[in-house]
Amino acid sequence: MSVQFHTILAKAEIQQVTIAAGGKAGHEFNRYTFHSLRHSYVSELANAGIAPDVRQLLSGHTDEKSHAVYTHTKLETLRKAIETLPRLQ
Repeated sequence: MSVQFHTILAKAEIQQVTIAAGGKAGHEFNRYTFHSLRHSYVSELANAGIAPDVRQLLSGHTDEKSHAVYTHTKLETLRKAIETLPRLQ
């Protein structure tokens, strides 16, 4: 599927970006991969207010720790969460 995904990106004229990872391994990876869709899927569910356990089931993750890595919460979602708190007087 990764090869097909890269073919689709090329046909759509989307430039691939290579990123050098930090740490001891120092591997390089592409910014846009088929795997990045999973991050987007889980993050969009999170930002739509879907509960973590439901997101985990929908994405097929088997444990909470690995699932948490896929959740990228938008700043606007965090602001809305804070706005739901009662005001102190």
